[in-house]
Formats: sequence, C-alpha cells, structure tokens
Amino acid sequence: MTAPLDNSLDLSGPPALWRRSIFLESSIWFVICALWIWGISLGSENGFGFFHQPYNSLVAPLIVGGVINAALFIANAFYAIPKFLAAGRWREYLGIIVAFFAGSVLLQTLTQKLIIMISEPSLTTLGWMTLAIDNTYMPPFVLILSTSYKFARDWIIHQNERRNFESHTNTLEQALRETREEMRILSSAGAPGNFLQINSGNEKFQIPINAIQYVKSAGNYVDIVTPERSYLAYGALKDFILKLPAARFTQIHRSFLIGFEHIRMIKGDTAYISNVEIPIGARYKKTFLEEWAARARTHAESANNFTENS
Repeated sequence: MTAPLDNSLDLSGPPALWRRSIFLESSIWFVICALWIWGISLGSENGFGFFHQPYNSLVAPLIVGGVINAALFIANAFYAIPKFLAAGRWREYLGIIVAFFAGSVLLQTLTQKLIIMISEPSLTTLGWMTLAIDNTYMPPFVLILSTSYKFARDWIIHQNERRNFESHTNTLEQALRETREEMRILSSAGAPGNFLQINSGNEKFQIPINAIQYVKSAGNYVDIVTPERSYLAYGALKDFILKLPAARFTQIHRSFLIGFEHIRMIKGDTAYISNVEIPIGARYKKTFLEEWAARARTHAESANNFTENS
C-alpha cells in the first residue's frame, strides 16, 4: 500500500487536514517576510532597488514586495511542485514557473509604479522597463529557496514515516512471534497438565481444555460441556473467560462461551456445536465474526508456510 509522503498535499484526503497544514506553514512564511520588512525598514540608510532612505519611504514597497514574494514561495512549494514536478509533468511545471516569474515581475512593477505616482515624485523619471529589469532579481532566489524548502520538507517527512514504519514493523513482528508462540503452546492442548481444574460439589475435576465445547451460565454456576458429559461448577461466566485461553474461546452471548475448534457451522444468529444450537448475541456478533475471520486467515497462512517449508 502506497501512501503520499505529504498528507497536507493529498487533495483526495480530508480537506481540513491539508488546508490546515498549508495555512500554518504559509503563516510562518508571511511572518518571516514581515520580519524581513521590519528589519530592512530600520535605520536611515537602508533600501532596496530604487527605494532608499531617507529620500524614499520603504514601508509600502516593502510590504508589497514581501507579500508578492511570500505568495510566490507558497505557490511554488505547495502548488506547482506537488502537482506538476512531483508528478513528472516537467513541461507544465516549467510553464507554470515562467508564468509565476513573469507575473511576479509584472505585479511588482505595476505596484511600484503606482507607489511612485502617489508618494514618490523623485522617482517619476524611472521607466517601466527599468523597474521591470530591477524586479527580475528576486523571483529566481525565491523560487530556488521554495524548491529547496519543499524538497527538504519532504525528505524530513519521508524519514519520519520510514522510522514510524520500521517501528510498526518491529511491533508487528514481535506480536507475530508472540502469537506463534501462543499457538505453539495451545496446539499442545491435549498434553498432560493442559487442563481446567474445577470444583463441583465435593468433587474436583481436571477437564482437558481441548475437550471443552462450550460453557453456559446457569445462575451462580456454569455448565462446562464436553462431548462425554457436562460439569456443574460454581462461579460466574466472566471468571471462566479469564481462565480459558482467549485464542481458543470467545463469548458469543451473555450466557455462552464457546470453543472455536468445536464450531460445526454458523448460520444467521446461531452457532452449531454438534447438534446444539447456541444463540449469537447482537452485542457479541461483530467481534465474534471478526475473530472467526482472523482465525481463518491465520490457519491459511500457517498452511501456506508449511507448504513453502516443505
């Protein structure tokens, strides 16, 4: 099963997930741009392009440039790269980058020209082409930075997912080893010592676990049924749930605990053990059927492994 490395870009998934991720990272980059604007605007001799203190105000052009460059960064990192470059659509990606570059230069030139017309009469002699050429220096840097950020971001995500996958794999392998050991132990159910010890009146019994077909609640007692006979023992059904191995027994009704190995057939809401019909309670049916399916898969895998090893 293949999963996208970046859930925030998995547009087929829950929209809120990727929107929240993009919003948070976009907010961070807007904050970075705001700090950059604030830092450059300090002092009396700072400036960029044709705007320099103390002759020109840097506030408006810095805000415009910061917003445009931040938007260019986000568009490349969160739209162009995942949608086109990551999909191997190189021509379309290059076309998008050219459009982003031209759009950024044009937008910055237009807004700077407007700022000059409104509040910077000393720069009115600057022509459109002069401003446009000056605005071509920043977009390549922003595109390179956003591409580097995106690849670094995906690499970190990939490393985290790889570690998580390895951790889950180790956990599953450990669980599989434990399950196999439990099955090995349970497979020797007929061996001496693998018995359920009960008190029935003044008598004490050892019942082979592999012989127990089902346990039925009977008030303050339970009936433990085997092919040969049944045993009446004092106690609640929940007590015997704890005493019997969960891998071989399951509760299918508030009054019945049955052994998987003795089930002859399941039909509707009834399980058949020999000629006995045992009801399957609605509360227990889903879990019971899931356990039944899991056992079937386990037996199939064991048979395949045995065939392969043979």
